Amino acid sequence: MVEDRSKQAGFTLVEVLMWIALSAIIMAAISPLLSTLTKVWVYGNHQYDVQQTASLVTNIMTNDLRYGKNYQVLSDYSNAQADEAISYTSLRDNLTVYIYYVDKTNRHLYRIPGYKSNAAELVPGQNGTNFAKITIAKPSTTEKIFSSDGSSIDIALKITDTSVASQTPLVVYTTVTGLKSSFVK
Repeated sequence: MVEDRSKQAGFTLVEVLMWIALSAIIMAAISPLLSTLTKVWVYGNHQYDVQQTASLVTNIMTNDLRYGKNYQVLSDYSNAQADEAISYTSLRDNLTVYIYYVDKTNRHLYRIPGYKSNAAELVPGQNGTNFAKITIAKPSTTEKIFSSDGSSIDIALKITDTSVASQTPLVVYTTVTGLKSSFVK
């Protein structure tokens, strides 16, 4: 007996080759879109790290400085460039002297209790997924990171993620008011 093959289910070789060709065309059309979406996601993730760093660092510094006295912007602190360090006496913990400074080498923000440079600690908030690539600088050559009019402290930071070449730096300005004490001249 001869079987009738026309009633068998399945795909012919021509149909399979057409499906493969159409799939390749669709994938070629979609791949640039997926690549762009991935780049946008990575950029957004880095921008989020920068924004989180800026928010946490400024909040912590603001809270610490608000409860201090004997403030002094340091122009000659050895680990920082001019006007990139500030000292104050904390009213919260037994009048310990603290220094905030932006390290002139790695451009991270540190806090030191009591002038002990070996006890320098990164200011919390600089520990995102890519914090080693996040740097802090003056917003411009004419601005200072720390400045004061005697009744408040102005903080100006330019925070950049150096791992993303085309990223626009985030510039943050904040003013600490309600100081418990004035500046040391």
